[in-house]
Amino acid sequence: MNNVAKLKGVKFAYAVIRNLNILQPEIEAIQKSLEPQDDFNVYDKERMELAKKFSKKDEKGEPKTENNQFVLEDAKGFEKEIEQLAKKHKPALDAREKQVKEYNELLKEETKVELYKVKLADVPTDITTEQLAGIYDIIGEDGKI
Repeated sequence: MNNVAKLKGVKFAYAVIRNLNILQPEIEAIQKSLEPQDDFNVYDKERMELAKKFSKKDEKGEPKTENNQFVLEDAKGFEKEIEQLAKKHKPALDAREKQVKEYNELLKEETKVELYKVKLADVPTDITTEQLAGIYDIIGEDGKI
């Protein structure tokens, strides 16, 4: 829907906006189901502190990173302490693993959402094949569901 949001046409724009409003609550619910629990956030904060502690530092004393990852100075020391941290937070890690697994299963489930249809005649003529393929399910003969 976002890929066609800039195309012109009042009826077409209305259909796109209406469908975005239909889909948004579903998207938010799915995203919310993956939010980590507080106990996992505690673990993750401690994990980040360990990574900073064992990372190489730049001239300002800040941890060095490459490709959004800390560059470790003492990988063995980090691994040893991260194992202890994982044992300490095992229930939180197990719960998070279960949550991610359930989330992935949820993504495989088919959900029934009734989209608002737009007449093919109201689809802008400058739409690309790729864009049209992306919104194929909202195109109807008479604009009705």
